Amino acid sequence: MNPTQTLANLSTQMSAYCSNPPTSPNQNPLHNNHMAIPQDPIIATDPVLVQSIVPETMHFVNSANTADLHAEMCNLDIDAAFGNGLDKLTVLFRQAILADYTISRNRINEHHKAELNSIRQAHELELDGLNGKMDSVIKSRNHSDKKLVDYVQVVNAATAFLTRKRNRLATEKWFGRWKVRQMELRKRKFAMHIAARHHRKTMMQKAILGWHSEAGVTWRKATENRIRMEAEKHMQTMSAEYESRIAQVCFDMDVLF
Repeated sequence: MNPTQTLANLSTQMSAYCSNPPTSPNQNPLHNNHMAIPQDPIIATDPVLVQSIVPETMHFVNSANTADLHAEMCNLDIDAAFGNGLDKLTVLFRQAILADYTISRNRINEHHKAELNSIRQAHELELDGLNGKMDSVIKSRNHSDKKLVDYVQVVNAATAFLTRKRNRLATEKWFGRWKVRQMELRKRKFAMHIAARHHRKTMMQKAILGWHSEAGVTWRKATENRIRMEAEKHMQTMSAEYESRIAQVCFDMDVLF
């Protein structure tokens, strides 16, 4: 039981004392078995009070204090003795409670300091771990950035190469189409030329065949006759010229000889 409950019990006994005051000193609650103050270092006025006082506060109560209190209560009247005893008990209770409060506060502070140190150490360890992880992450990020830069350079080089290749293929494709169109135009032009020549030849053959059928002689015979007539004419001219020269030579020889 704590000192607060003990004070509550003492207040209850005081209320009972005021309601039914004792008629003789033997009926005084301070002289009965429950409130008697023995010559002992521990106050034994009440069993609950004896149990509530912690061992750390025992040094505030000594045999001299209890002896003085017992003598005063025997010499004074019952009310004055009870009042003085109550005052001294109140002082003792106050000292005991303050001592208990101080000890408890110190224990709590030490416990809090220990917990705070433990939390601080755990925080420092966790902070060191996080700093290590952060350094590792930064190194990994720098390595990744370097690899990314290398990848970007490779991708840019590949893109430039593919762009040049695509432009070259597009140029070759366009030139191939132009060459095919030119070849088709040449083929078409050559085919038109062959077709025109074939048409002219066919029409000429048709015309010659028609002329042969109309004239009754072949073109070869007509040509041979024309050539023969021209050859005979030239032969006659040359024969006449040759004979005139021979006659002139004979005349000149006759004159000379």
